[in-house]
Amino acid sequence: MKPSYQQLKLSATGTPLMSYWVIEHSFGFHWHYHEEYELCYVQNGAGTRLVGDSVLPFRDGDLVLLGPNLPHTWISKEYQNDAPDNMKVFVIQFKAELLAKGLAQYEELQPILLLLDAASRGIAFGEQISQTLHKSLVGLPKAQGFERLIHFLEIFNTLAQTPEKQYLASNLYSPQLGQENEKRIRAVCSHIHAHYTQPITLEEVAAIAAMNPSSFSRYFTKMIGQTFVAYLNEIRVAKACQLLIESNQLIADIVFRSGFSSFTHFNKCFLKRTQLSPRDYRKRYGQL
Repeated sequence: MKPSYQQLKLSATGTPLMSYWVIEHSFGFHWHYHEEYELCYVQNGAGTRLVGDSVLPFRDGDLVLLGPNLPHTWISKEYQNDAPDNMKVFVIQFKAELLAKGLAQYEELQPILLLLDAASRGIAFGEQISQTLHKSLVGLPKAQGFERLIHFLEIFNTLAQTPEKQYLASNLYSPQLGQENEKRIRAVCSHIHAHYTQPITLEEVAAIAAMNPSSFSRYFTKMIGQTFVAYLNEIRVAKACQLLIESNQLIADIVFRSGFSSFTHFNKCFLKRTQLSPRDYRKRYGQL
């Protein structure tokens, strides 16, 4: 999928480090990238997270580090209330040169620099480290000057030391950056995300892109690194994961609420993505 380039405020002002809250009723599909590193901490919220060719559910406590120019978006679940703060996300953004120059010569910082190198694929951290860093993360905006830099380094030193990491985008993922064809692929992906719980055919989305099905199939795979069918199945599995965690609905009902028409096909796709059966996934991550 062709992401849009986003120029952040720190790019325009020359500030090497920014931290702020994003508080919204919900997050829509906004596939984008930028030159800066980004650490996202979801204090409140749930939905589907897309990073590169990774499609996974997220919930309260989600903590993800993104490298420069890595396409991403967070899409919240459908909230039935009018609350303006269903999604409460804390964001740290910084330029590569913040650590790449004078500080890089110190041996003590090598684990942090290695972590930043690995962030080219995106890294998700476990709930335990998220809870450990909660006060440090939300306290960063209050720090000033030298204290702010020390605070920042302490956060990233903790992240670098933790073994609880999940790499997101695949090794083979290579983002297709630039503005060309952005309108076309955005229309296609917006349609998929709006209608994935219903039957969607290759011919249907190819028509939105004004292409024949075979050409569109090659185009889609090139843009996002996986086939249209694989992408659609991952979005549906992510929805199923969310329902398994947040509700006590029967698994048979979740199959169809997430867009699958076959229980057998659902089980196959779910096991491939999570390495767990739906029942075992609910036992491990759910509230039941």
